[in-house]
Amino acid sequence: MDVAPVLKNFLWKLGSNILATWEILFRKGILTDPLCPFCLANTKPTFHALWSCPASIAVWQECGRRLQKLVIEQCDGLHLIKVLKDILDKEGFLEALIVLPLLWLRRNEYVFKGRFHPPSQLIMKVRNMAAECEEILQEDPSGPEAVANIPPKWMAPRDGWLKANWDATLNNNSRRTGIGVVVRNEMGGVVAALAKAIPFVEDPTAIEAIAVWHAVNLCVDRGFHQVVFEGDSQIIVSALNQTSPS
Repeated sequence: MDVAPVLKNFLWKLGSNILATWEILFRKGILTDPLCPFCLANTKPTFHALWSCPASIAVWQECGRRLQKLVIEQCDGLHLIKVLKDILDKEGFLEALIVLPLLWLRRNEYVFKGRFHPPSQLIMKVRNMAAECEEILQEDPSGPEAVANIPPKWMAPRDGWLKANWDATLNNNSRRTGIGVVVRNEMGGVVAALAKAIPFVEDPTAIEAIAVWHAVNLCVDRGFHQVVFEGDSQIIVSALNQTSPS
């Protein structure tokens, strides 16, 4: 597994608050229940899934002593990462950065594939991934940020412009696909949004391309002309940034 890109992609989504939570998937019609699949709580999905759910607490209790005793009040994804960075040493922060995406992956596998991984299995994966990260940290001793940079807050477009963020998700078991688009002004205000289920597509890159197409169409339909398009698929972003031949 190429650890650094995996961490960076997840942390970017977490810090930007665009993870496909079960609440979002419920609104898109991909899931039939918005409650936590482990404890059936009806609460803020991202923080609950990664920190306060009993199933997640059981994993954190198997981590280093500082993480076992750490208490964090409910917050958004970016604040959660910042709190962990401010409180923990480099070793503990790296451990937390690895645990977070594994908790999210475990939850998705339980929801979509019916597989549950006990805390001991996740901790073993954490140790293996941490070993892979050591080589990166030896090359750049600045700390865990060398493996996964803390994602910035949503960056506003320049005055007079809008920013359209898109995302896509698929469920292979139910063969359902969903896309979402949010358009914001320079103040962060939402001026347009779209969330819908589409016919099933197996190729993740193709789904991202369809999501971009819907994002562009939404902006055209609303008469938006100065728009920055932003997504997390490097293939799609690179394609959009290529200069068309004259």
